[in-house]
Amino acid sequence: MKIFLQQACVLGGFYFIASVILGKMPQVDFVVWLEWLLVVALIAILMVLAFKKKLGFMEKFVGKYAKISNYLAALGVASYFGFFFGFIPGAIDGYFAAQASFMQQIYVSQFVSYLPIFTVLYRVVFWTALLLATYLSFIKPWIYKEDNKN
Repeated sequence: MKIFLQQACVLGGFYFIASVILGKMPQVDFVVWLEWLLVVALIAILMVLAFKKKLGFMEKFVGKYAKISNYLAALGVASYFGFFFGFIPGAIDGYFAAQASFMQQIYVSQFVSYLPIFTVLYRVVFWTALLLATYLSFIKPWIYKEDNKN
């Protein structure tokens, strides 16, 4: 399970970086299609990962670039946090808003009042994950190296 979660988080980190890069580009049709292709590719690879429990190319990448994979996993955690606690409730809220609009009713969203709290939580998760990746990549090996000298 540990390998599965690590590889899923590293894939989420790749998705995070690619989506930030594509988000900074002008939103023309080609870029929008690339964003959708990126989402479909992430979902497809995660489904393959769910059935196989580990991917060979990801295992080689994590083994060869351990420090980079720690940071990618941290970005993946932030990406999944944003998806599960931002996108999914927003989609449900959008569904209720569309349903009320179809019935020609006024819909007052409760989700909007939680957005400042979500923003603070997202930033806390993002920076905590990056600090943990820094600890795992640099500080923990240094501590063990210092302990072994004595």
